[in-house]
Amino acid sequence: EAVDVALSLGNLPLPKGPRVAIMTPAGGLGVLGADDICRSGLVLPELPRQLIEEIDQLGLSPHWSRNNPMDFIGSGGSTVTAAVVETVAKYDCFDSMIVFGAIDGSQVDRGIGQAGLTDSVYEELSPKDGELMRGISRVMEMTGKPILSTPMPFKPIERSLFDFGGKYSP
Repeated sequence: EAVDVALSLGNLPLPKGPRVAIMTPAGGLGVLGADDICRSGLVLPELPRQLIEEIDQLGLSPHWSRNNPMDFIGSGGSTVTAAVVETVAKYDCFDSMIVFGAIDGSQVDRGIGQAGLTDSVYEELSPKDGELMRGISRVMEMTGKPILSTPMPFKPIERSLFDFGGKYSP
């Protein structure tokens, strides 16, 4: 975990403030993240009404939480997740984002230990997961906001998941 934290500090842009958006396919992950964020002095802003309306148009379950943390109740998949990440990141009320369960963790460790920190590392993921991680990298480049993504299920892997987010270069 310490290596992951160190890599995130080197690979992600610094947040401009304390306001964090959390996205998750399962409520428990969001609650755990929200608890840690609040204990650390960071802030979970409410979702603006216009953002809720935009997310409602992206194909999530009609039962998604409409709160921060945003619980998508397992709906959407990687294409919808990418669209939601891009939509949320455009809002100035958030300085950073955490996306729990962004990719299928069971696919992460297949041969990745041999890959370098290049775009070829995405080829080790499923095509959908690779495209999602490329999309998250593009959103970070466009907005300058750090987006931390974690796999689902959580399991030990040979390389840090931060490697898959791409190197941030403003």
